Amino acid sequence: MQAHHPKEPHLYLFTLGTRLANRGKGLGKALFAPVLAECDRTGTAVYLENSNPDNEGFYRSHSFESQGYFPCGQDRGGQKAPLLQMMWRAPRTPSA
Repeated sequence: MQAHHPKEPHLYLFTLGTRLANRGKGLGKALFAPVLAECDRTGTAVYLENSNPDNEGFYRSHSFESQGYFPCGQDRGGQKAPLLQMMWRAPRTPSA
C-alpha cells in the first residue's frame, strides 16, 4: 500500500464505515462533513483507498476522484487479492 500512497501533503482517511442497517441515513455524510470542511479551510487534500465498489458514488459525491486501482496483498490459495481504489480530493475553496 505504501508504494501507492501519494507523496503530496494530505490527510489520509483510513477507515469510515456504518453498519449495513444504518446505511442511507446520512451518518457517513455527518462523519465526513466536519473533516472535509476543516481540510478545505486549511487547504489540505484528502486521500483514501476504497475497498468497496458500491461506495464509489458516495465518495464521488464528496468530490473524490479515482486515481486508479491496485491489489491489496498477494494472491493466496488461488484467491485473487482484492483491488483498492485510490481516491483523491483536492481542497475546495469557498465560493465568492
